Amino acid sequence: MIISLSGFMGCGKSTVGRLLQERLPDFELVDLDEFIEEGDGRTIAEIFAEDGEKAFREMEADAVECMMMVYGATGRDVILSLGGGTLMNAENAKTLMANTEIFYLKATVDTLVENLQGAEDGRPMLSGGEDLRTKIEGLMRKRSATYEKVAHHVIVTDGRDCGDVAQEIADIVR
Repeated sequence: MIISLSGFMGCGKSTVGRLLQERLPDFELVDLDEFIEEGDGRTIAEIFAEDGEKAFREMEADAVECMMMVYGATGRDVILSLGGGTLMNAENAKTLMANTEIFYLKATVDTLVENLQGAEDGRPMLSGGEDLRTKIEGLMRKRSATYEKVAHHVIVTDGRDCGDVAQEIADIVR
């Protein structure tokens, strides 16, 4: 089984992924952004700065395809922590919907601002002239409908401990 954790940056995908793996020890944990960084030898921020978003999104689509070939073909259990924009590519969304169980970790803009305050460095989609809240609101307007549409499960994370969120997902999966 492949579990995909989706949602906006700062919603807790990485932390929930680690805690979920503790509860599902037979599952391997793969962070898509880390997979791309390891394969390319650069950070996501460096890829954006040097090659642009379009090149990164192509790498991301290749990584999704690779994940489905590796894990889908072998039947290994994996928790896949997606990047915040992964599902905005229609092919990625279609592939992941068909081959994984997608859990959308849904957080309000207030929660995202709180979680991302001071962490804008290294997050290219948050760089630029606008303040953090305005940037998050704009991206969420573009992304939230897709997050909702492709999710098999929506898990609200506001005011919740990441361990509780991981346990809820583990209980659904079992």
